[in-house]
This record gives sequence, C-alpha cells and structure tokens, in this order.
Amino acid sequence: MNMHRSPLWVAFFETQRRFVYLLFKILFGVRIRGKKYIPGSGAAILAPNHQTVFDGLVIGFRVPSPIYCAVEGSFFHKPFIGWWLGTFGGLPLRGPRDRRGYESCLQVVREGARLIIFPEGHRSRDGSLMKLRQGAARAALTCGVDIVPVTVVGAHEAWPRGRMLPRLCVPVIVKFYPPIRCEVAEKADLRRRVKEVNVQLERIMQRRLEAWRRVRERRRPAQD
Repeated sequence: MNMHRSPLWVAFFETQRRFVYLLFKILFGVRIRGKKYIPGSGAAILAPNHQTVFDGLVIGFRVPSPIYCAVEGSFFHKPFIGWWLGTFGGLPLRGPRDRRGYESCLQVVREGARLIIFPEGHRSRDGSLMKLRQGAARAALTCGVDIVPVTVVGAHEAWPRGRMLPRLCVPVIVKFYPPIRCEVAEKADLRRRVKEVNVQLERIMQRRLEAWRRVRERRRPAQD
C-alpha cells in the first residue's frame, strides 16, 4: 500500500475533510473530546465502538493523515461509495478470515499510518456494545504500536442500523482516550495479550456507553 501521495492529492484530501467536518458539525453537532490523545505522528491503531455508517468519518476528522479505515468489503461494490472509500483511505476487509485484507491493514500501519479498526466488526443494532473480536488488538500487538480507545455516542440515535436516512440535529460525540501501549507479542503469547487488551477496550467502551444511557434517561422525562 503506497502512502506517498502527491501534494495536490493531499491538498484535495484535506480540503474535502475540512468541508465534511464542517457539514457534520452543522447537521449533527459533532463534538470531539480527548483531542490530546489523538496520535499526531507515527503509526497507531484507533479502536472505536461501531454504531453507524459514518463512524469512520467522524473519528478521522481530527486525526492527521495518512489515515486509513478498515471497511466491510461489500461497501466497495456499491456505485460511487466504493470509489470514494478506495480513494480516501478505506481498506476492504471481508470478515475475520480475510487474510489478504488484514495484511493490507497491517502494511499501512508498518508504513507509519494511523488505522481505524472496529473491534466489534459490525455496527451495533441497538447501540449497545457487542462482543469484541481480535482484529484491532491483534494488529496492534503484531505491529508493536499503540492502540487508542475511541468511543462514539449519539450516532446510533442519529442514524441507527436499518434506517434509510439520518435524523438531523442529534448530537454525536467522539472521545479519544489514553493509548494502550502494545509491544510486539510473541506468537505463543499473542492470544493472551489480545484478551488483555480487549478487556481494557471493553471496560472503557462499556463505561462510556453506560454513562450516555444515564444521560439520555435523565433527558427523556423533560422531552415527554
């Protein structure tokens, strides 16, 4: 995966990213928290919970390029969407057994990029956290790079799975957390280390989602 883009391409990429960020701030009131934990340089894995189709976009708004995002492979067969994803950093990953796609993800990390991998693998149907898969933690431990936990709340309310169009003016909040240090794990120890990293990720995500649930419950009586 060649990360060396022309200056013209980089300028175009950054311009469209700023435009989309402004658009999302207007439409959804997107807010970014924990900015000091956003990796400014060097390779890193960003591991967020997954609520809606635009999670990768809102997470990547403030992350310096080069940045890539592992995306369900079927999206690359859709008209225009596939081209757009491929042009702006989407990497097709067709499930946990897609070794070729996974190697492409590892390659961009080894070349110094930031990579978004959703540990759940798929979007949640009800906004709750699903069981974490091995992909994000394994990538970090294979490459020996930090894994940055990220939470997204409000996105499920804005555009839940199965809904054709999003609800506008629903606040979406992205929060970055202190990185989890990951050194290269020996093959014999990899499975244990993956479980340990996933436990840390799950604890952070569950705590944030539970806090968001309580906030919504307090607001509901005032809206009824």
